[in-house]
Amino acid sequence: MEVTEEALAAMFGVLGPLLNERQRRLLAGVQAWALGRGGIAVVARTWGMSHSTVHLGISEIDQGPQPAGSGTRSRQVPCGCSSTKPTSIRRHALGG
Repeated sequence: MEVTEEALAAMFGVLGPLLNERQRRLLAGVQAWALGRGGIAVVARTWGMSHSTVHLGISEIDQGPQPAGSGTRSRQVPCGCSSTKPTSIRRHALGG
């Protein structure tokens, strides 16, 4: 079964708005992987992504599932107060 660029564009048109950036990258990566040779170029062109973004999606799939909180970015959760200091700093200052 051959997948056309029109079919890929239609799928992304439906799913794209429902996904966050990482999910879009993973979906693009798995689609490119499934297409085989030339898949990165086809997906990048069809979905308007850079080749490096699609390649990153493939790399993330190759790495397998990552434990929660293992990302390189720190995630700060707002505490609901009006302080501008991150929650971790306030907790440290309070001895927590």
